[in-house]
Amino acid sequence: MASRLMNSLKDKNDELHPKKISFSLHSRVIELSGIDQIAQRVYTSILFFYAGHEPVLEASQLLKGSLSQAGRFREKINGELEIVCNDEGASFFEAWVDCGFDRFLPGFECSPDFNILGPPLDASTDITSIPLLLAQIIHFECGHVCLGVRLHHQVCDGCSASQFLSPWARLARRSIEMASNDGDSKEEMASNDGDSKVDVKVHHDRSLLRANNPPSPTNEHPEYQTHKRELPTSRPPCVSKIFSFTPSSIDDLRRQASSKCWSKSLPI
Repeated sequence: MASRLMNSLKDKNDELHPKKISFSLHSRVIELSGIDQIAQRVYTSILFFYAGHEPVLEASQLLKGSLSQAGRFREKINGELEIVCNDEGASFFEAWVDCGFDRFLPGFECSPDFNILGPPLDASTDITSIPLLLAQIIHFECGHVCLGVRLHHQVCDGCSASQFLSPWARLARRSIEMASNDGDSKEEMASNDGDSKVDVKVHHDRSLLRANNPPSPTNEHPEYQTHKRELPTSRPPCVSKIFSFTPSSIDDLRRQASSKCWSKSLPI
């Protein structure tokens, strides 16, 4: 079954979506903090599966069109990375599979085939030429859809991934609703436009986390002193496992988290 998908992926639509903009905002550089620099230079993959009852072709066009202003990594003289906002765009792939989802992944069990559902990525390519974001939509014969997203870990942890993916989905969903309700009045559409707004204002000024150069600590911190130890010569075997969360279990987790941590700008 994996070979069937691979054959389909040969016909995929691989597009970069550049959109040159003259504003100075899109030619500036975003530096990475020291915390970002020590993160692994890897891509985090996320797969989303949807039942096939939505206008997915319209959705794919909207998702694709919103990726035009992504930048690129640039390596500094000291080997550290920074982000150049050059509007080079992100990669978007679209593929069709000539089998149903249930046949491809029977029982939704762990399978190596999950790996090929994400957008293709050549790890041997120079990091400065790879988009920070890659997305792929796969259409199954049964109508189900898989959206695969790869985000670079040095610019996107779990929280920032959520801050990006959730507004991205809301904006696309709102655009579809507006397109399907052409007969509605502008006043009515505007009154329901709350879901299309981004809840969190992104703050890209990493200079707030910049370390002093040279370092100027005011106190000693023995708790952070570590002793070098020999690293294992081989890694333990990797085990794949699926954890299922029902709506009720997610609600329970939210209640437990909200009782201990709550932010006015980031409600759980």
